[in-house]
Amino acid sequence: MPATLRNLLADRALGVRPLCADTLLDHPISWAHISELDDPTVYLDGGELLLTTGLGMDERTDHDAFVGRLVGHGLAGLGFGTGLSHEVVPQPLVEAAERRGLALVEIPERTPFIAITKAVSAALAAEAYAQVVRTDEAQRALTAAALGTQGTGRVLRQLARRLDAWVLLLDAACSIRPAACCASSRGGSTPGCCCSTRPGGSSRPSRRRRPTGSPS
Repeated sequence: MPATLRNLLADRALGVRPLCADTLLDHPISWAHISELDDPTVYLDGGELLLTTGLGMDERTDHDAFVGRLVGHGLAGLGFGTGLSHEVVPQPLVEAAERRGLALVEIPERTPFIAITKAVSAALAAEAYAQVVRTDEAQRALTAAALGTQGTGRVLRQLARRLDAWVLLLDAACSIRPAACCASSRGGSTPGCCCSTRPGGSSRPSRRRRPTGSPS
């Protein structure tokens, strides 16, 4: 599964507590980075979960500006470690994150930041491996379809199923040749499926249409 704050929250051993709207917990996390800088964005690519104890934060800190920099740089969220520099997450920071729409979670003192980093790294590795497996399975399925006796139509249907999308084959004149609908289209939720089965297993749209914007 992808690395998200929701998945970190699901690991009860980490003890992470959300301090934001539930809708903000599903942003994908590209990495976890630790920083106590007032502006860590110069060292970030975007998509990271930033971990901090708020070492440099006090009553003079402009929390809104700090959060604004993180949001502007596209960070996935902010993990604030309590029990060291601050016993609780500063309320101005919570309010700024809410205003700006930044995902904010509290990390208890018993959970070292290295545990969060390892959890994110493991989730990213698992997702990368799953992607390799899916790609290998798709390649095998498409190869088997291409070597079968049902021709192009079977390849297109297999590809449509894998992508969950419509797949069209255009000839040199930009006319639609065999086509295949995604599974959701064939399930009845989308009326007027464009495909009809022809002898030999290939498919052809029930009406030939020239793609919008193509030369006449």
